[in-house]
Amino acid sequence: MSKNTERKRQANEVDCEVRQLVHQTDQVWLRIGRLCLRCRSERLYPELGFEKFDDWIIDAAGRSRSRAYLAMRMARDLVPIRDAELDQMTMQNAEILSRVPKSKQPALVEAAKTQTEREFRKTVEATVPGLHIESNVHLEFWVPRSLAEVIERCIAKAMVVNETDSRTAAIEAIFAEYDVGHGDPE
Repeated sequence: MSKNTERKRQANEVDCEVRQLVHQTDQVWLRIGRLCLRCRSERLYPELGFEKFDDWIIDAAGRSRSRAYLAMRMARDLVPIRDAELDQMTMQNAEILSRVPKSKQPALVEAAKTQTEREFRKTVEATVPGLHIESNVHLEFWVPRSLAEVIERCIAKAMVVNETDSRTAAIEAIFAEYDVGHGDPE
């Protein structure tokens, strides 16, 4: 066997194993999202000695709290999709699919299970033009003091409603609700 052929074989083995492990990890995170959503919706966390859901999730998920919140949003937004189908998707494709209006999700499930993230983004953009599924970016900007005060009041209310001390979790909740209210025009 030539040196190039052996390196190609090794590269394929590494690629295959990484993809398998990522898939296993994604399955676990989607399951975590469903369980965390259940804990919050059924208010199970007081039984564990926590006054607020956010206190429990910090304790249970630790540094992965933001990923748990993302998995919860996906679990909520992908309710019509069967768990067996979700288990065949990467977390990235499940996250993209969760942004698609519920009425259009079933037509995209097979693509979400079989395509790479890049391919799936293109499929979704072709199927649901104008959806804006681009990646998140960090922004910093200046606003008038009066607008900053309005924003701070909104964040404070979202923190109370979502039982969290995390500004990031509150802001994510605000935008998640915005997406739910404006996602499906049908």
